[in-house]
Amino acid sequence: MLRKIKSLSFLLSIISGVGIGLAFLFPKFSFLVWFSLVPLFFILQKKTSLKGFISFFIFGFVYYGLSLYWVTYVSILGFVLLIVYLSLFYLIFYLLGAFFIKRPLRQLAIPAAWVVVEFLKEIIWCGFSWANLGYSQFNNLYLIQVADIGGTKLISFVIVLVNFLIWEIIISYKKKAKKPTILKKLISLLLIFTVLGAYSFFRFNKNSKLKEKLDITLIQPNILDKQLMGPEDKNEVLNDLLVMAKKAPQDNLVIFPEAAWPYLLDKEDTQLISNFTSSSKRDILIGAITKEGKKYYNSALFLNRKGSLIKAYDKIKLVPFGEYVPFRKYLKFIKVLNSIGDITPGSQEKGFSYQGKDFSVLICFEDLFPDYVAEAAENKDFLVNITDDSWFLGEPEASQHLSIMALRAVENRISIIRSANSGISGWVSFQGDITKLKKDKKSLFIRGKGDFKVLINNKRSFYNKRRGWFVLFSFLLLIAVFLKDMLNLRLNEKVDLR
Repeated sequence: MLRKIKSLSFLLSIISGVGIGLAFLFPKFSFLVWFSLVPLFFILQKKTSLKGFISFFIFGFVYYGLSLYWVTYVSILGFVLLIVYLSLFYLIFYLLGAFFIKRPLRQLAIPAAWVVVEFLKEIIWCGFSWANLGYSQFNNLYLIQVADIGGTKLISFVIVLVNFLIWEIIISYKKKAKKPTILKKLISLLLIFTVLGAYSFFRFNKNSKLKEKLDITLIQPNILDKQLMGPEDKNEVLNDLLVMAKKAPQDNLVIFPEAAWPYLLDKEDTQLISNFTSSSKRDILIGAITKEGKKYYNSALFLNRKGSLIKAYDKIKLVPFGEYVPFRKYLKFIKVLNSIGDITPGSQEKGFSYQGKDFSVLICFEDLFPDYVAEAAENKDFLVNITDDSWFLGEPEASQHLSIMALRAVENRISIIRSANSGISGWVSFQGDITKLKKDKKSLFIRGKGDFKVLINNKRSFYNKRRGWFVLFSFLLLIAVFLKDMLNLRLNEKVDLR
């Protein structure tokens, strides 16, 4: 009998992990997150045990194993270590959930516990919060507009709340609860989606009055195997970039992706890139690996059509084991890590200006950090993300990265332009609408350019101005429920003594 119970718990955790994983693998399956967590709550209602810890670790392992399998294209060892690391966070949720599921306000406390776990993933170590629940809904515009109030974590909160209410309905039905009890929970579910939809209509109507636009051109060069390039290959790439730049309208800002410049660029000698820009006769933003002394940077360079370097931004949030090796001195026994050189992080975020419009640049996965993006969006008219996701061979990584950027746009109510080496390039409006650069109906692994008119919104959201409030609310809610439980326990002890 005991073996059956253990097997059932493990099966339930696998079912939940598969459901969430599929939602991130295939955007058309995003609806799965609205009920895939239900099996987990059957495990939570039992006493805390080793079986429960193992079950939730299995859930995390399956969830991220499916969602992030594309990491294996770069490193199988890195993939295994990453999903083991991420799975550990769900042991924290298991502890919190097992406690709060038996306490008052559990309908709010359980989603709040999930929000706390997602927050911890963002701030501990490198802050890898990829595939957080809320990102799965990036295509569902009528469900994500509330992100401008509480961020993507508010969407995660709502998803967990819906799952929990469904679980309570199942439990009530099994216990043959009175019909009014079940009806109240069904009405609560209906009310949640009604509020989300109504708020979205309100936002869409309010934002429809914004008409100001910016003309930009995105270049998607689709340069592969950069490390294998010889001098002749680099010259050919440079000529291709120049040809594509010259095809852009002269008054457009031309944006190239991360590390598009084929040469290592010495910051003290920018003559070659200045000649390139002046030959194009366009204002250009381009990614390059730069060198200053003995330090290397992943940079975004903004040059005007005369070839003058206006400003440069050095990437601050670096990719561990990609741009630097954490704990390098303790990992010398792993030969492959010794071959990776460290990129130096930039010292500060820098703002740019173009045709009277202010903007910031995010390089690669810097859009993964909500607070960092919110800070970069302050007093800006738009954001630019330049990236190179070609290492991960397209989908599902490309859409997952785009989903993160889409939620950043809605959170801050700011349009974000994206130039990616192999795709997906395009722009996301402050309402979450996605416009992609396409060629023959394809957006990935194509070479080409796209001219776009980007809608500008220079008013930031409530979330942008008060971005920490919802996480703080979640922490305080859990503390309040915990303290109330402790107080009730003491009162009961006094009654027993009497």
